[in-house]
Amino acid sequence: MPRIDPRLNDLPQSVNELIADRAIRHTLFMERYKTSVVNEIIGMLNKTVEPALIAKLEKSLRKITRMSPNLIKLFRENGELMRAEFRVMESKLYEHMRDFANAESQWQIATLKSATPIAFDFVAPSPKLLKTLITNAPMQGVLVKDWFGNLARETAFKVNQQIQLGIVEGEGIEKIVRRIKGTRAARYSDGILNISRHHLRAVVRSSVSHVAHTTRDEVYKENQDIIKGVQVILTLDTRTCLACVKIANGGKIYPVDSAPHLPLHWSCRCTTAPVLKSWKELGIKLKEAPEGTRASMNGQVPEDMTYPAWLRKQPIEIQNEALGESRAKLFRSGRLKLNEFVDRNNRPLKLSELQKIAS
Repeated sequence: MPRIDPRLNDLPQSVNELIADRAIRHTLFMERYKTSVVNEIIGMLNKTVEPALIAKLEKSLRKITRMSPNLIKLFRENGELMRAEFRVMESKLYEHMRDFANAESQWQIATLKSATPIAFDFVAPSPKLLKTLITNAPMQGVLVKDWFGNLARETAFKVNQQIQLGIVEGEGIEKIVRRIKGTRAARYSDGILNISRHHLRAVVRSSVSHVAHTTRDEVYKENQDIIKGVQVILTLDTRTCLACVKIANGGKIYPVDSAPHLPLHWSCRCTTAPVLKSWKELGIKLKEAPEGTRASMNGQVPEDMTYPAWLRKQPIEIQNEALGESRAKLFRSGRLKLNEFVDRNNRPLKLSELQKIAS
């Protein structure tokens, strides 16, 4: 028989509502952690991949003609360089994700323990299992390592294409390099390599979401004696796609073994929350629960929760975190709708900061 915790007699009406609230807050702070990881991986592209590529191109293009064997050699070397450097970035991402998966698992267990008015022995998935899932669980149907391999091939192809076009057009070395790198005036957003940056950002951000939800799925599976289902909550974006609206389905509770796996698509920022069983479903008689906690384990779940509705109920500091102080003031005053400024560029957040803030 689980032990009743007499200290927890001031919980909200539903434990499941409390868990859902904390899940959304955690997802909010996780966006900042994503930005931190993205910045580090993109920094590697900027500081090592691009300079090495440009230096090699400037040297090689001086002795290349349209049909020169040196051109074929350059194309091959570009491919080798991209494969090697993207493997380094992939390795760095895996390093982050192993630490993140363990931290996410610990956060989920801690949240379940702190939210429930009785002392359950919640079980965390083993670090070995999480490590295996990070490398072997497909993201959008493809392994993370294969996404990186495809990015390397795609980048090499586009670079080689621009070299070929430049040579055919009789352009000089400077102009060919500018095609690839971009111009300072445009902050290099007009170069071919910026396409790779954009795609790399998407892969890294989605990888963080993928690992977070894979870890949560395992926590839910390990604790099915207490968790009866999973609820998908539309959060962090008022421009939610129809696919997300469909799976959220007005607060539908999915069985743990058949719940949708998030992220559902690139840049998906929805989240999930476990739905705990009621006192009755757990086989615990209400009279055994301390007065004041009896309604908290009634199985009640929040109805279809929208991010704007959730955000309006949050303390000022959470609203400021989500929107920035100036926009949060406008949001509270009702002068602007959330969809007019919801896409805030979040400040980078390290894993240690994420764990501290979201605890």
